[in-house]
Amino acid sequence: MKPGIKHILRLIWWLFSHIFADLGGFLLIRYQKYGVFNYIYRGPLLVCSNHVSWFDPPIVGAAQYRVMHYIANKKLFRFPLFAAFIRMYGAFPLDLEKPAAGVKTTFKIFTGRKEVLIFPEGTRSVDGKLRPGELGVGMLIYKAKARVIPTYVIGSHFIMPKGESLWNAPIKVLIGREFPADEYRRMPADKETYRFVADRITDALAELRDFASENRV
Repeated sequence: MKPGIKHILRLIWWLFSHIFADLGGFLLIRYQKYGVFNYIYRGPLLVCSNHVSWFDPPIVGAAQYRVMHYIANKKLFRFPLFAAFIRMYGAFPLDLEKPAAGVKTTFKIFTGRKEVLIFPEGTRSVDGKLRPGELGVGMLIYKAKARVIPTYVIGSHFIMPKGESLWNAPIKVLIGREFPADEYRRMPADKETYRFVADRITDALAELRDFASENRV
């Protein structure tokens, strides 16, 4: 598929996400966005979010204001039709055991000054609690030299649970302040630094979670 056609299809899907979130989402699942003034509109951007539901990628994507690309577990690409669907939506595979290829693709996207979503936990949290950030995510953030925005999703794990309907799922997305790169940019490129960055991202997500709880967001 030609690059121009791919871009048009991704733009269509992006518009669909916003229409669903801003209209259908508001009516059906009481979708709300907070912290939109923290959003960064230009330059390469890495959005880091918690992950509790299959619906998180389109939910987070709909809360942003640019066409987004998605880092997805390579296991999701085993089924050709589904793989074609999520690729059209801007997803590309990442092997958690061999992340080099995914990192290379991410850097290529950043050279086009675009936006990428990644889930630092690496996989969905079964109980909804924050899991430690993956070491590879810390490395990606350190090497990407892109601006980083933490984002926290509340309520997506209630969408269509067993025995329930879609309407029992109020969804809230909190967009946090830019992650301070000064804390790690001058640190050496080693595992200790990557672990530090991954942990700081987890802390930033926890701060958004606690803010929502304390302020009843």
